[in-house]
Amino acid sequence: KKANMFAFDFFAPPLAPSAPESKEEQQAKSREQETIEHATVAERVYPSVSAHDDSIQYRKISVEEQTYEIVTSNMIRSVEPGVYEGGAEIWECAIDLTAYLQRTQKANNLRVLELGCGRALPSLWALRHGATSLALCDFNAHVLCNITAPSVLREQTQSSIHFYSGAWGDSLSNLLTLDHGGSFDLILSAETTYRPELAQQLALTVARHLHKDGQAFIATKRYYFGLGGGA
Repeated sequence: KKANMFAFDFFAPPLAPSAPESKEEQQAKSREQETIEHATVAERVYPSVSAHDDSIQYRKISVEEQTYEIVTSNMIRSVEPGVYEGGAEIWECAIDLTAYLQRTQKANNLRVLELGCGRALPSLWALRHGATSLALCDFNAHVLCNITAPSVLREQTQSSIHFYSGAWGDSLSNLLTLDHGGSFDLILSAETTYRPELAQQLALTVARHLHKDGQAFIATKRYYFGLGGGA
C-alpha cells in the first residue's frame, strides 16, 4: 500500500476548535495539563540491563524482509497523561514507519533522534544501517530500562547510544544540546500525536533539533479514539 505523504508548517498556529469547549471540558483539560507539567523534567537514563541476560525473553517481528527481536512484555496498561504514555506497546505506525525507512532511506553516518521511542523499532532499523549515534527519548524511564534498552543493545552496534526519560521541552532540549550538540540528521517519531496538544510540542521539538540539512519522519494516525481526539 502507498504511504500518504504530506508537509506542514512547524510554526503554524494550532487550528481553532470546531466548537467552543464546555466548562467541564476546560476543567478536565486544565487538570490534565497540570499533571503533565509536573513531569516535564527530563533525565538521562542508564539502563543496567545486559543484552545477554538469559532471563529476558524476546519475540521476533518481521517488517517486510527484515526481522527484529523485541522484548516480550505482558504489560497491559491504558495511557494516562503525565503518568504512562504507552511505550510498552508496539503500535501500527511504528511498523509502517520502519517499513517506509527500509524502502526509501539510508542511515549511514547519521545522528538519529527518536522521540517517544517506546520499543524503538525505527531506531533498530537505524542501528542496522550505520547510524553513528542514537538518542532515544521516552516519557517513562521504566520503559527505556526494561523494554527499549534490551532490544537496542542486542543489536551489538558500535554506535553511541543515549537514553532520556521525561516530557519534551526545555529540560530535554538542554540535555540533547549538551550530549549531542543539539542537532540531528534524522528525527523519527511514531504514534506520538494521540492528543492534540502533543502535535504542537512535537513540532517545536523537531524544529529545535533538526539539522538544516536533515530530515524528520513522523508517522501518525488521522484519528485517535478515546485519547482526547486525533492530531
